[in-house]
Amino acid sequence: MSHLPDVSADLAPADAARLEAMLHRRARTGSAVYGRLMAHPGLTERIQSLGGYLRYEGVLPDALRETLILAAARQAGSAYEWVMHEPIARAAGVSDPLIAALRGGRAPEGADRVTAAALRIAGAVGRREAVDQGDHDAVAAALGAAGVIEVVYLVAFYGMFAAGLIAFEVPLPDGVADPFA
Repeated sequence: MSHLPDVSADLAPADAARLEAMLHRRARTGSAVYGRLMAHPGLTERIQSLGGYLRYEGVLPDALRETLILAAARQAGSAYEWVMHEPIARAAGVSDPLIAALRGGRAPEGADRVTAAALRIAGAVGRREAVDQGDHDAVAAALGAAGVIEVVYLVAFYGMFAAGLIAFEVPLPDGVADPFA
């Protein structure tokens, strides 16, 4: 088993300042992860930069973005990513039935056309398949080509991030149960 230790308490002052800036941008979320990843500060900063862009500066509406992050977490089996983003999804207005369907690995019933198409794109990305043109067109009609691109790379990014969380066995916060158990 590969446990990556939290090195945040042992960082050089410049790296401690980099970590603090990253956590400040993320409203202090993700400290358990980034404190571990800071064993490689340059890579961590770049990962956080792309993730931060996708979360805070992208074109996707908040609810759709968080729906897709939950879908990516479920596809990857990343309990940590799910636990971190479920409250954010709820705050963004993602409905309980949609969250429950995603947690159960089911296609949600009653999702609007754009969300349903984006979730099918997310599934294709997770399976490493081509995106269906109809789904592409549905998302593009609502969010432009940038929206389609962002759906693909948001899901790919969170799949990559989830892979690292799983590989290094980043633990769930104390007292939090595995949502997929």
